Amino acid sequence: FGDEVAQKDLQPGDVVFSRNNRGPEQPEYERVADGTKTTNEAIKKISKDFLPGTDVSEGVSHNGVYLGEGKVIHASAKWHKGHVVIEDLKESVAFQNIVGFRRMLPSNDERYVVTIPSERLDLQATRGYLVSGNTQDLIEEIGRVYGYNNIDAIELSKNLKSEVSKQFYYAEKIRDVLVNEGFSEVFNYSFGVKGDVELANPLAKDRPILRNSLQEGLMKTLEEGMYYKDLLGEDVIRVFEIGTVFTDKGEYVELGIGMAGMKQGKIENVLHEVQGVLSEALGVQIKEKVSNGIVTINFTNLIEKLPEPESYDDIKDIDTSDVVYKALSPYPFILRDIAVWTPETISSDDVLKIIHTHAGSLLVNDTLFDTYAKDGKVSYAFHLVFQSYEKTLSDDEVNPIMEKITEALNAGEEWDVR
Repeated sequence: FGDEVAQKDLQPGDVVFSRNNRGPEQPEYERVADGTKTTNEAIKKISKDFLPGTDVSEGVSHNGVYLGEGKVIHASAKWHKGHVVIEDLKESVAFQNIVGFRRMLPSNDERYVVTIPSERLDLQATRGYLVSGNTQDLIEEIGRVYGYNNIDAIELSKNLKSEVSKQFYYAEKIRDVLVNEGFSEVFNYSFGVKGDVELANPLAKDRPILRNSLQEGLMKTLEEGMYYKDLLGEDVIRVFEIGTVFTDKGEYVELGIGMAGMKQGKIENVLHEVQGVLSEALGVQIKEKVSNGIVTINFTNLIEKLPEPESYDDIKDIDTSDVVYKALSPYPFILRDIAVWTPETISSDDVLKIIHTHAGSLLVNDTLFDTYAKDGKVSYAFHLVFQSYEKTLSDDEVNPIMEKITEALNAGEEWDVR
């Protein structure tokens, strides 16, 4: 958890770690914690209490704090019956096999000892943050109690240079490429019913397992996309997702790209072409198999092959100021088609203006799906989608609207609804 230092560079406050292998000459001792007698060496190769799960490959059984002038302070149930003692580091039996020295904070930093109230279970992790100098949780508590309004605002240095995240950088590069190819990004649940890792306390009983692939979520997205394709005004659904997956061998980030609305052979060709575009943009070969209209790529492994980015300067800024979220209606929509012959001087926008004028608020989408010219006239054909946010529409409600639209279009000179 600290910075490694050499013995010759030790300063007061540095921590000394040792590993003492048990031998036949070592006596039985009594544990202070529970009074049991044992000769076991508690050599730990993985942290149990402090930042649990951290690997300690060299193994540690004891530690002390260096005081300077060759002295170390420590407490040992085995050698000193739990008493705190100060010994010469070179002569102490507890430090005959030193495995390392660590400095928890730079010597010129102020050091604080913080006791977290036992009832504040949400702040237990702060102990780990203090070691790395990352004290956000603790600072937040001080600000809350002291009062944010009592803390003077200080302008940050303009010379601050943020660390460039390799994962974020290349994820943004991939997003740019796929959006330019006509794909939309989606975010699916990490929880489901298939996978390798089952949750002991799932958030939802019908989703007790962490996903081991983006495949299942993307398949559902494509199915829903095809159901709503007329409402969305799309014939082909193109989506992608970048997200973490969880397997029995560990977790990693995956990139999934999927398509629906075309023959499988055509989809496979398009997805292979898209992988080629990504390969060219990133400078590495990407060629994964397409399954059920979806290709999945191990993004974590992919970026390991790529150089470290130096800045975000070539990442495009996207203006989202005019983006407005609109929820889908829970009620089904009704689709109607209409085609009208007009003089060749009439544009499709001219026709749409008349349709919108007489359709009312129930018309939620329109798509021009066919244009045909013949003998100085043009035929425009539209998909019209009707939907309510308040109820399920019936033919008895939509048919009168279509009659009004038809009547208005037929009123145009040399216009004819067919």
